[in-house]
Amino acid sequence: MRSCAGNFLFWSVEKRVETKDYISILNPKQQRAAQMLADPDFTGTITDLCAEIGVARSTYYKWLDNEEFRHYTGSLIDKYAESEY
Repeated sequence: MRSCAGNFLFWSVEKRVETKDYISILNPKQQRAAQMLADPDFTGTITDLCAEIGVARSTYYKWLDNEEFRHYTGSLIDKYAESEY
């Protein structure tokens, strides 16, 4: 069962570029958050995610305004979804 973290955002599929392009833009905590959100085995809440990576919930929600963060997370979700087939 997916947690609420799996429903964390909606992102535009427009202008999506390769995952590797975002790695240089995002900081390590943003990268870790995106990886956790995309991981189907992660069943925690946003609060759990923030505690594990060491950021405030308000920081996480600011990241959702960051187009690169949304696209990177979306590309990781796509990668996980493709590997399940």
